[in-house]
Amino acid sequence: MLSPNTSLRTESNPHFRPWIFIAVGVWVLLVVLAACTERSAQPPPLESGDGHPVSTDTVTSRGFRGVEFGMTAREASAAYPGGLVVLEDASAPPDECYYIGPRQGSYAIAFMVVSGSVQRIDIHADAIETERGAGVGMPLDEVAALYPGARRQPDKYAPRNTNLIAPLDGPAHAVFEEEDGRIRAYHVGLPPAVDYVEGCA
Repeated sequence: MLSPNTSLRTESNPHFRPWIFIAVGVWVLLVVLAACTERSAQPPPLESGDGHPVSTDTVTSRGFRGVEFGMTAREASAAYPGGLVVLEDASAPPDECYYIGPRQGSYAIAFMVVSGSVQRIDIHADAIETERGAGVGMPLDEVAALYPGARRQPDKYAPRNTNLIAPLDGPAHAVFEEEDGRIRAYHVGLPPAVDYVEGCA
């Protein structure tokens, strides 16, 4: 119970400043509205074929980091964070095969362009995984367990090594290249480009 000497009325409490409470209330409201607006502005997450969310930092049957198979090189460069550069001869005719990537001279992440459009992505970086969790450096058997429908075949130039070919959603599939029991590189894309053994050579 308030004592007789205690009052919240402005006229009896000269230190009471109602505008302070109003200002604080407005500030809190603006912060809440800004947070809600930011969340609603974010695009919905990608989904895999089974409806589960897929990070844009994983290689999927559609592409990687905003780049989708079928895009032109210009479209791919605009979609990829930071852009892409031609890794080989910049004067290559549009009907030929060449690679583009985020860093000149590096094939850690490289998109293959065939007949003017992106057809596959080659991964040599061990930090980039597929949507099922497969990546460079993993044991071949562990990757095979992630893709029950995959088939094995000897490498064309090193028959002692195994290539694991895994079907994905739609026409795309992945090819995991094994060496000494572990994945040394892999590529994902559309046929026939995804089956090129020597890249663009």
